[in-house]
Amino acid sequence: MPKTTRKAGSTAASKMQGVGGIKNIITQTDPSWNVILKRLGRMGRTYGFQRVETPIIDDPAPFEQYYKDSANASIPAVMEVSGKPMMVRPVMLPQILRSYAGLKDMEEKPLSKWLYAGNIMRPTDGGLISEYEFGLEVLGAFTHLTEAQTIAAVWHLVQGLGLEEAILEINTIGDASSQSTYGSVLYDFLSLKKFELCDVCNEALDARVFDVLRCSNLECQVLLAEAPTVLDFLDDNSQKHFTLVLEALDELQI
Repeated sequence: MPKTTRKAGSTAASKMQGVGGIKNIITQTDPSWNVILKRLGRMGRTYGFQRVETPIIDDPAPFEQYYKDSANASIPAVMEVSGKPMMVRPVMLPQILRSYAGLKDMEEKPLSKWLYAGNIMRPTDGGLISEYEFGLEVLGAFTHLTEAQTIAAVWHLVQGLGLEEAILEINTIGDASSQSTYGSVLYDFLSLKKFELCDVCNEALDARVFDVLRCSNLECQVLLAEAPTVLDFLDDNSQKHFTLVLEALDELQI
């Protein structure tokens, strides 16, 4: 008798629906995903970054601390797991900073270069959105050369993925003193134009004025183009450091 094959569980699978906004990554149908991750790992090794893994569900405290000064932050609700408050991570950086804080007292070298990658979940009005985040962090005692190498690492990754029309833009907000000075200037400028800003920017204006610079609203970006530039308010140390970073990038032919 001829043999026939049957897709086991196909009927049951058709009835199982995933959570809206959260997608599976299947490399069989999207082989470019493997290419991206392999090149990310190769870039990390080339520039001396070590991989750090953090849990997707974690204590909410690092995230609440991270977002406490952000007026337009949207983080997942806290849930209870085994009697303890937990949260699905909306971003990975707070976990990285917490991990380094726990390590630095035992660290033999004054410099840590870490690469991290993984799923994050961001809440929206329509539910959760699943994204994949990767980042490079240089922690501890580093110089302008280390910063330039980190920028070069990301730029070489972008070029290696064939994004030929990509443009690299370099900026700085200086040290704490420069940020305080420019923050006051930026606040004074934007306060006179509140009615031209979007609602999110108006909420951020009093809480953390620098969040306005991240707004993707076109009208807000047009307005910000007229704002005083941060480079005019850098102190001598910040200006020197920024110049050294740019010179190092030039030496790296970036």
